[in-house]
Amino acid sequence: MLISSVVNNSEYSQRLIQNLLMLMGEKGYQGVDIDFEFILAKDRDAFTAFVGQVADSMRANGYHTSAIRPLHFCRKEPRQRPAVPMPD
Repeated sequence: MLISSVVNNSEYSQRLIQNLLMLMGEKGYQGVDIDFEFILAKDRDAFTAFVGQVADSMRANGYHTSAIRPLHFCRKEPRQRPAVPMPD
């Protein structure tokens, strides 16, 4: 899962934060809203730390941060749906 890769890799996390800061400046946004779905239970602490890093970086640059707390954390990977064949 993408969010698992980001929150468990400091290089990816920092790159995403830098890209967010760049986008904020380019678009004139006032803040960022963090809303990821299907966060694995094993990533709970890493996700929480990531949200803190985003908030610290945004605050240091004059931006606001809000985060949607997942209703629950997934206990396992979401089921992959089989590809649906396309008609000829």
